[in-house]
Amino acid sequence: MRTLARVVLMCVMAVFAYSEAAACTAAVVAAKASKEGGTILWKNRESNSYRTSVRYCTSEKYAYTAVAPTHKPELGVLCGVNEVGFGIVNTATRNLPSNDKQGTGSRAPFMRDALINCCTVEEFELFVRNYERGAKFTTNVGVGDASGAAAFFEIWGDGYRRYDVDKIERGYDIRSSFSFAGDMKRLGKSKHRYDAMLEQMARKRKFSAQDFYDYSCSYYVAGKGDALKDEKKLMNHRYETVPHRSTVGSFTIVCGKHPRILVSMGYPAACPAIPVWVEAKDNIPQCLSGDASHRLGRRFIKAAYVDDGKSKSGKRKYYLNKPLVREALKMKRSFPMAAKMPKNIEKFNRKVDKAFEKHRSSIDALIVRYKNN
Repeated sequence: MRTLARVVLMCVMAVFAYSEAAACTAAVVAAKASKEGGTILWKNRESNSYRTSVRYCTSEKYAYTAVAPTHKPELGVLCGVNEVGFGIVNTATRNLPSNDKQGTGSRAPFMRDALINCCTVEEFELFVRNYERGAKFTTNVGVGDASGAAAFFEIWGDGYRRYDVDKIERGYDIRSSFSFAGDMKRLGKSKHRYDAMLEQMARKRKFSAQDFYDYSCSYYVAGKGDALKDEKKLMNHRYETVPHRSTVGSFTIVCGKHPRILVSMGYPAACPAIPVWVEAKDNIPQCLSGDASHRLGRRFIKAAYVDDGKSKSGKRKYYLNKPLVREALKMKRSFPMAAKMPKNIEKFNRKVDKAFEKHRSSIDALIVRYKNN
C-alpha cells in the first residue's frame, strides 16, 4: 500500500508539474521603483490546473502565506511570501537547457522550500546552489526581501544566472516563458507578452500593487495598443496580451515589514483583487481560502472565449468576446492594498466576502445576459 501511495503521489506531482508548464508572465520591481515602500513581485499565472487557494503554513523555520493547490497543498506553492518579508514568484521557461529524460522538473516544492528556508535574496542564491533539482528542472524565479533587494534567477538543472533588478536603472525587470540565458532563437509566442508589458511599464516611473492587477486585466498588444478599444466583437486571441484563455490568477506580492499579497484568484477581468497579509495567519477571506473565486473565473472564461468550431487538426481556435470583457471590466473591484493589516481582520474579511458575493452575482448575471443574446 505504501508503494502504491508513493506512486500515486508521484503521478499527481508529475501532472501538477506539467500543468504548470503553461505560459506565465512575471515582473520584479525594486524598492526604488515601488510606491509600496518595498520590493514588488507579480505573477500572472497561466495553467491547465486552476484549483488553487490561499494558504497560511507554518514550518520549522519561517511561516508563510502562499497560493497552493487546493486539495494537495503538500505538493508545494505557486508563489508566496514568508513572515520575514522574503517573497517568490516564477514562470516556466522553454529555452533553457534541460534533459527531459531525467528529474521531475517540479517547481512547486522548490518554491515552498525557498519560503521555508530563505530570509534574503543572498540566502536564496545559496539555496539554489545547494538544491538538488534534477536535469529536467527549468524556471525563471523572481525574488525580493525586506531589505529592498530584488532579483531574477534563470535556473536550469546544473546552473543558474542571476539578474539584480535593484541595480537596473529603471528599477524593474520582466519575464515571460523564455530566459535570456537560454537559446534566444526559441522565444516562442511569450515574447509578445514580454513586449506588451515592457511598453506599458515604460510609461511609469513608480508602481503600486494595483498597477499589476490592472496589467492582468489589460488587453494591450505590443506596437498596437489596447485591443479592446475597436468595435469588433471578437478578437483573434494569439497570446499577444498578458491575459488569455489559460489565465487562472494574478498575484502581486509586496515584500517588507508587513508582507502581503494582492490576490485575484481566477480570471482577473472577472475576479476581484483582494489583499492578504502574512500577519493575518489563518484569517483569510473564504472566497480565497475556498474555491468560490476560481470557479467564478472558470465560468467567465467559458463565456468569454468563443470556439470557432473550424479546427481540422484537433487544435481549437478561441476568440475573445470583447463586449463581454468590456462590461466585466466596468464592474471590476479591488480592495486598497494598505501597508498595515486592519486591526479587526475578521471584520475586514467578512466585508470582503460580502462584497465578493455581490460581485459574483453581477458577473454571473452578465454571463447569462450574453449567453441569451
